[in-house]
Amino acid sequence: FKSYGWPIVHGYEGTPDINSLGIYDDIMHLDLTKRRWVDIKYSFVLCLEVGEHIPAQHEQVFLDNVAEFTSKDLIFSWAVPGQGGKGHFNEQPNDYIISELLSRGLIYDEGASEKLRKFTSLKWFKQTVMIFSKGGI
Repeated sequence: FKSYGWPIVHGYEGTPDINSLGIYDDIMHLDLTKRRWVDIKYSFVLCLEVGEHIPAQHEQVFLDNVAEFTSKDLIFSWAVPGQGGKGHFNEQPNDYIISELLSRGLIYDEGASEKLRKFTSLKWFKQTVMIFSKGGI
């Protein structure tokens, strides 16, 4: 993202020892299953294939955190039931995720989501990637 002119890029990962892996310079450990009320907001948030790895009892806090971090645009995906995958134990249908994010003030952009789904080469994103915004489309 920085090479495309984004001035500030932060990455967060739930793996506790992410920094010791030495593969990412700008990735920080953050447990999004705990409530995070921070002053920083991001105009663009990219959260892909994370929620299905979060236990159901922490799902609402995770969604609160994602919505709280987003000030403008969110690209989001969550594995759908039956998708399968390593560590997937909380797959959810798109309609459920859309409803949950709508209740947190995000607006689902169906047209843009469909365009992105057609564009992606990754088969799971063809049915899971969604675009949301705050404050109108």
